[in-house]
Amino acid sequence: MNPAITDRLPALDWMRCFVMLLMVTNHAYNAERPRGRRPRSVPQGHEGDLMNKLIYAMRFEGDAAPKDDTGKVLTVSALAPSSRVTSMVSETGLGGSREALDGGAAMFTSTVSSTGDETFEETGRITFGRTHGFTFETVGAGHLGEVADSDLKQGAVIWRITSGTGQFEGARGLITSNFTIGAHGKVVDEQTGVVFLP
Repeated sequence: MNPAITDRLPALDWMRCFVMLLMVTNHAYNAERPRGRRPRSVPQGHEGDLMNKLIYAMRFEGDAAPKDDTGKVLTVSALAPSSRVTSMVSETGLGGSREALDGGAAMFTSTVSSTGDETFEETGRITFGRTHGFTFETVGAGHLGEVADSDLKQGAVIWRITSGTGQFEGARGLITSNFTIGAHGKVVDEQTGVVFLP
């Protein structure tokens, strides 16, 4: 605005002009902004919508049995019901809980082959419902060892997805398994998966 003109405007009129300019600018912004669009919520476990990353944690319970007389090959069958796992850090340290949910169960089957005193390889399949699931194989080698003052053995292994059906067709990802085996073949397997869906 020309300084010669502003010098002749009373202070009050100058303020009124400034306020009117702000109102016109705000109206133009609101008119151009798209309406009726809200941010899409991201389903739990699909953080990073564009990446289609599925994160899950499930507890499988079942049995392991020798496949032959050598005892070096085991077959494992286990089920995991739908559940919610919570981890809480507080002043007393770390706590955790598991809550049962309405829903179906996942089915786990595998073949475990011993490759040393404390190492093994494993291949298998996990299914979620009738048509969704994937097959997997061991990354490197799994580890299985004794638990002090216990009849349990504890092990851990990482698997990679090799093929999938239904929801998991074309999926890739890794699953970690931290498990125990009792003296009579009772298996409790805590699994955590990070799966990238197509």
